[in-house]
Amino acid sequence: MTRVTGFVGLLLLASGADANAACLKQFVTMFPNQTVNTWMIVTSGDPCSFTLGDSPGAMHDTVVTQRPAHGAVTVQGHRVTYRSRPGYVGKDQFGYAHRGMSRSNTPITVGVRVAVDVRSSVTGGSRP
Repeated sequence: MTRVTGFVGLLLLASGADANAACLKQFVTMFPNQTVNTWMIVTSGDPCSFTLGDSPGAMHDTVVTQRPAHGAVTVQGHRVTYRSRPGYVGKDQFGYAHRGMSRSNTPITVGVRVAVDVRSSVTGGSRP
């Protein structure tokens, strides 16, 4: 039997009605000191926000590690928001890291790379 230790259990969670109307995103589980790839589909010029879910240990910092080429990403607490330039339609990407301490008081970093599909509208779209 394989045992996974140090499971962080962070999830990308939709943050509210405004974010749900403008975007679709993948829900992912993350592990300490690893980077995961995920995706989102957004409406050009509209914000797409999500929050990071619960984790064991104290996660104290979320930072942008790669800026998008065709928009902007901001971090406020555990909320990450992406917005493309108005009128831009195409591919973009960004990255961020969530840093903190595990329950055993060792530093952990969880990295996320997000592939973004910017569309003129998101209406029940499918995965990019």
